[in-house]
Amino acid sequence: MRVTADGKTLFEGILQKGMQQSFSAQKELTIRSGNAGAVLVSVNQKEAQPLGKLGAVREVTFTPEQ
Repeated sequence: MRVTADGKTLFEGILQKGMQQSFSAQKELTIRSGNAGAVLVSVNQKEAQPLGKLGAVREVTFTPEQ
């Protein structure tokens, strides 16, 4: 998994099952996952949702408007 915020890489590696991380950005936050279904994402304190389907590679960019 890789997380970038406003063009800077904040995290690149593997999160173990059950681990939680918080990231923030001013303009945009991008998450790239090699197993999108295993990554739950909560944006602006909304209910966490899977980033995508299990086994799918997915890159998603979040902006303040979302």
